[in-house]
Amino acid sequence: MTQFFNLGAGYDTFAFRQPPWALELKIVEIDHPATQRAKLEAIKSTRIRIPENVTFLPLDLEREDLSAAVSAIVTPSLPTFVACLGVLAYLRPQTVRNLFASIAKLPEGSTFVFAFASARVETRQRTVSVAARTAALGEPWLTRFEVEELKAELMSVGFREVSFLDPVKAAATYYKGRTDLPAPRKARLCEATV
Repeated sequence: MTQFFNLGAGYDTFAFRQPPWALELKIVEIDHPATQRAKLEAIKSTRIRIPENVTFLPLDLEREDLSAAVSAIVTPSLPTFVACLGVLAYLRPQTVRNLFASIAKLPEGSTFVFAFASARVETRQRTVSVAARTAALGEPWLTRFEVEELKAELMSVGFREVSFLDPVKAAATYYKGRTDLPAPRKARLCEATV
């Protein structure tokens, strides 16, 4: 893959701390215009150099079409890796479905990795408080999925493979020995391949 869309990039810093293998990528940071403007102002104020392989695309996902927006800045025939972490829960369900359909139209071999909120609201205080805190800040969780529902939705729009990061495997692989962060109790990360 030679193209990477960081969908809802926020203040992610991957584009500025690229490992050598990423220098050949065309990186497109896609975010709400206000958020992206604030990020670019912060970058400018620190005099951090923007790498030549990075493009910024302001896009209001609730009002604008992803496919149309990226068509002029990427090579449509090349497989693309799309990451969308910490974004989908804040978008309306129809917006999320539209994103799924747009990404499923990317060339064969394209991969979409994203985080999602579970449809079941857990009774444990930590999970409830995260949703409650974001809602209190004016950012309620609007879209939630159960694993099987999400898999069926992705397959119906054209993804051919869908998998989820198993919480037990995640705990063993990424959280073993950590005390700063609890391991996930549910599948919250999905990988879908076109």
